[in-house]
Order: sequence, then structure tokens, then C-alpha cells
Amino acid sequence: VTFQASERELGPIFTLLGLITVPSLSVAHWLTRKFGDINTMVWTHIPSNICLIFMTMSPNLHWVFIFLVIRSALGSMDVAARDSFMMKVVDPCE
Repeated sequence: VTFQASERELGPIFTLLGLITVPSLSVAHWLTRKFGDINTMVWTHIPSNICLIFMTMSPNLHWVFIFLVIRSALGSMDVAARDSFMMKVVDPCE
């Protein structure tokens, strides 16, 4: 299924996706301190992937954009938690 999206429609969406990433990292920091590294990684990664599944079943472009924005906000949250976890687990000399 193609939605015939133009650059005029896609440009603002991709700009919004980039802007959403910054505040989501601050939220990820708060979630990591409150729930821990592993819980933050799991409970942000699972809904992010569910949004990816829903994008493939979306009936129109607007729903794809909604799921893409949610996925963008949640998808980058596990990066900071994963880095923090790796810093705790891996020995500095490695």
C-alpha cells in the first residue's frame, strides 16, 4: 500500500520527529531513575515496536504519522538506559 505522500507532507513530519527525540531523552532519564535501566529499556521498546506493527496496518497516512511520532518518542528512550546499563555492567578496563 502506498499513500502517495508528497515532500510537502513529509518534511514537517520528519522535522517533528527530530524535535521529539530531545525531550524524550529527558523523560528517559527520569524513567531510568524511577524504574531502573532494564524496565525502562523493556517498557519503552515494546510499545515502540507495537507502533511499528500498527503503522503497517494503518488505513491512511494520518494514522501512519501518529504511530510514527509515538514510535519516535519511545524508540530513542532505550538508548540512554542501555548505555547506562552497559556502563554499570562492563568493567572500565574492557
